[in-house]
Amino acid sequence: LGCDRQAACSGVLAPVDAGTLAPLFGVYRVGEAGVSRRFFARDGKLYTIRDDGAPLEVFAAGGDRFFYGPNSLTWFRVERRPDGAHAMEMHQNGDEAAERATRIGDIPPEAAAAVVERAVLLSYVGRYTTMGPTVDIAMGEGGVLTVQLTDQPAIPMRPASATEFVVEGVGARIVFHPENGQVNRLVIHQNGRELEGRRAPR
Repeated sequence: LGCDRQAACSGVLAPVDAGTLAPLFGVYRVGEAGVSRRFFARDGKLYTIRDDGAPLEVFAAGGDRFFYGPNSLTWFRVERRPDGAHAMEMHQNGDEAAERATRIGDIPPEAAAAVVERAVLLSYVGRYTTMGPTVDIAMGEGGVLTVQLTDQPAIPMRPASATEFVVEGVGARIVFHPENGQVNRLVIHQNGRELEGRRAPR
């Protein structure tokens, strides 16, 4: 891989005009029905999100190459195409063989996940009691919060903000309400109804 791998994996930052990267942002998909990955910028930083995973910050290495920081060998390059169907070549753990994904369009506004610090996510983890089912908030695979009601499976949640999360596939939202530096209350919004939960004593 020569200098491509060396530059991308050694943590060499390159000054990049955010405007020049904007055409690269969007949804990339492997094959017709393979894994998808969103590439976007927020608050001056670059991120990718794989399917329902957690946002991962990436850093520009120049030449449309990006890496995931000094503790990861994974990096990718984006091949620009005139028609906008750019190709993302992802080298997992520095592998020479690349996973190739094609840009299929812009990121829908409702699909853009907010970036929430892990410490904030962990502050929401716990059991909450309601007038109905018990609500368990847990940290799932890839740093994604999940919600599980009594006798139901755990469902991943997508952050819409630092305190509001969309429960995938069920048309519900969960809003956490920090109070005096602690998170002891949440409210589930679904079908025009609200259900309040209070953190159970440990």
